[in-house]
Amino acid sequence: MLAGRALGLSGDREQAIRVLEQVRGGVRGVRSAPLPRPGRAEIAAAGQRVGRVGRRASGDEGIAALSDRERVIAELVAEGRTNKEIGGELLIPPYVERHLFHIFVKLGVSTRTQLGAAVECGRR
Repeated sequence: MLAGRALGLSGDREQAIRVLEQVRGGVRGVRSAPLPRPGRAEIAAAGQRVGRVGRRASGDEGIAALSDRERVIAELVAEGRTNKEIGGELLIPPYVERHLFHIFVKLGVSTRTQLGAAVECGRR
């Protein structure tokens, strides 16, 4: 990210965007989080459009209606992970229950078992 910033400040906008997009691609490969806010800010400062992270179109249904973070949490629940394990892996311990509440509402489920079934159906 710092290399991208330096390239941008030196005036090499195209190379800055290329480097910052590589950073974004590398972070997306990590299951726990989208590109951090500072990284998105650097890409935007270099002149590249950066969309909102984790939001879905309101017309989406099922798993497609979940944000990126919610989808990761739903998949971890389907794997049998506890809230504590999920919070530790994603570094969001106090927020797992809140995310699960939103996931349950969006998917119309009320148990972790139903959530697991919904995730399985979404994979097919």
